[in-house]
Amino acid sequence: LGFFSGYGGRTQTPVVDGDRLIVTFVSSSWGELGPPRHRLFAFDKQTGELIWVSTPGGPPADLNTQTTPVIANIDGRRLAIGGNADGWVYAVDARTGEKVWGFHLSKIALNTTVAVGPDGTVYAAHAEENIALITRFLRAGIDVSSTAMTPWVWPTMHLNPPNWIEPITEAC
Repeated sequence: LGFFSGYGGRTQTPVVDGDRLIVTFVSSSWGELGPPRHRLFAFDKQTGELIWVSTPGGPPADLNTQTTPVIANIDGRRLAIGGNADGWVYAVDARTGEKVWGFHLSKIALNTTVAVGPDGTVYAAHAEENIALITRFLRAGIDVSSTAMTPWVWPTMHLNPPNWIEPITEAC
């Protein structure tokens, strides 16, 4: 690839997972990488060789995104989970870059890192334009161990699972 930079020189904090270094940012290039998209790049951490590129989402809603993927084992699969410049949260297979699932959270780019609870629930938050008609905050808990991706919306607390804040509190 040679020199590669994100929009405006922005790249997010890299994540080391085993023998891979994974970094994510909005980029455009040539060929399949031509259109601007929020991509994940996995490199061999010893040699710097590119292992895979993943483009899980669509065109960026906003080019200023600052999210770092979180690596988690869920249902026997190692996933890189993070917010995207198209307003979605995606999980990709950390070994191959294959998109596993996506959840539409925001009308614009996500700028926060997700948290993953011990039960595999993914917690994502932001304070931008929501896809639902609520005040300025949407928090979603996504049960990725089933096919039901149910959003729990704050401040309607009765929709939240019991002890929803514990994984976030424990992670801090």
